[in-house]
Amino acid sequence: MTDNLRLLYRLAELMLEHEQHTLPVDLLFYNDHIGDFVKSIQIDSPYQQLILEGVLTESVREEILYVSFTVEGYFHYVLGIVLEKKFIHLSAQEIFNTISNNNLNGLKEGLEYFLIRKVANQEFDLLSWLIDFGIGFNSSTVDALAYGYIQAARNPKGQTIGDISKAIFATPTSNDIDVIHNVINQIEQLQKKDVIGLIYESVLNYMEPNTAKKAQIFANSTQYLDAVEKSEKLDLLTALNFDLNEIEVVNFYQRIGSEWDKLGKYEKSISAFNKALLAITPILENYRSEFAEINNNLGIALQHAGKFEESLKKYHIALEIYTSHFGPEHNAIGTIYNNIGQLLQDQGDLDKALEYYQKALVKDELLYGNYHPNTATTLNNIGSLYVALSKYEEAKTSYNKALSIFSQIFGELHQWTATIYNNLSLLDVKQKRLPSAIEKSQKALSIIKTVFGADHPWYATTVNNIGGIYMESGDLDNALKYYHNGLDIKRGIYNEDHPSIGISIYNIGKCYHDLGNVEKARLNYDKAYQIFSVGLGEEHPNSRRIKEKLAILNDL
Repeated sequence: MTDNLRLLYRLAELMLEHEQHTLPVDLLFYNDHIGDFVKSIQIDSPYQQLILEGVLTESVREEILYVSFTVEGYFHYVLGIVLEKKFIHLSAQEIFNTISNNNLNGLKEGLEYFLIRKVANQEFDLLSWLIDFGIGFNSSTVDALAYGYIQAARNPKGQTIGDISKAIFATPTSNDIDVIHNVINQIEQLQKKDVIGLIYESVLNYMEPNTAKKAQIFANSTQYLDAVEKSEKLDLLTALNFDLNEIEVVNFYQRIGSEWDKLGKYEKSISAFNKALLAITPILENYRSEFAEINNNLGIALQHAGKFEESLKKYHIALEIYTSHFGPEHNAIGTIYNNIGQLLQDQGDLDKALEYYQKALVKDELLYGNYHPNTATTLNNIGSLYVALSKYEEAKTSYNKALSIFSQIFGELHQWTATIYNNLSLLDVKQKRLPSAIEKSQKALSIIKTVFGADHPWYATTVNNIGGIYMESGDLDNALKYYHNGLDIKRGIYNEDHPSIGISIYNIGKCYHDLGNVEKARLNYDKAYQIFSVGLGEEHPNSRRIKEKLAILNDL
């Protein structure tokens, strides 16, 4: 140990002993280990070097000279080394008693570094004990466990993620579940999806979904399964029932609803979110924010299912709750503005949609700045609005800004980069750059297949879009092939009366129309008209468009 480190070590040790992170310099003069260092006024002495380098700071209060660590993080690191040596022969219970009875500011952070050092040496007994019984030290255990999982993923020859989970669940308690939830949330913020998938895989070996908190972990884990396995697991979880008197039940149904929505099973998603609303009702007074969140998520599922009026009602309920209970600057308000803008755009009210998108962008830039996923999402939505308004250069600028943000934050293989590529493809179509449009759509299709699989609504929509590009280029045979492929995928996702099915059938009819096959064109137009006129009304733009097509065929 160098003289500098010896001085810092003893200083941290004295701070622990005196339960003060700032000590009188006079106290150090008479210490057998570092007194000579502190007394020395030579510029190259360890104490003077650490002062000059900014590691330590001297200050005067009431005519007394004090010393402290300049950077708290460095103090916590050195304290972790002190604790490691001090606790080397103590039991977990003795260690817990010692730290519980010490009031030193920064002790929990020092404990975190100590635990990380233990984990780095693949020693998990103390960490496991503190997770189970160390009430008040969860933050220290979460950080250490997260470090352990990440290190295990980096070093496949050492202790595995499964080994760590086995150690943690050797004596299972409810605290295990809380800590695992927090660890996964922390690693998600680091965007280490490969690590999280392995954690879920290992954790599920040691529990059954017999409580809402445990069931939520099972539900969370489904996002790392393929579509078939995910659907099977979600069906099993959906059948579970819990008492409606705790927030964990609400969180469980929320997760179930979100995962069904990602699969395109919107009726199941709506059902789960309605269960969440039912579960939160008895405890509503303490969970207004969660109640608003459920209404927003239910609005999204209803919108995806084509139930626009019901969706808009849920969005406005969420908006009213956030505004009245949490103020107009709440960070969820911008998201809801975006959702309402998308719904209005789907309904054809473009001017009103742009108004809501611009409200959302103001909120996003105020709360998050120019480099954030929320800001990029709103820019993407504004781009799509500009396309609908035939303002193509403005649309391209918005899309490219959004793509730059998403690519740098998430990388190429992400759902949002796929979305932007699809939108840029559509923009190319509008500007008659068809080869470029096909190239961008194929890039989006590849990303979507990798991230979601080939039986996802997004994949089906993108396949349909590529059919449209081929049709625009006059390649009707390829267009028909892609349209039929997209329809086959959609029929595995939606009911036959869903508007998305209607769009594919209409496109197939139009393709046959251009090929001169009047009977097949009329048959498909009739089917599509039935879907739109019943579901959206006879005055909806899609209904009117198909009616006009049928009139043209009838005149032939």
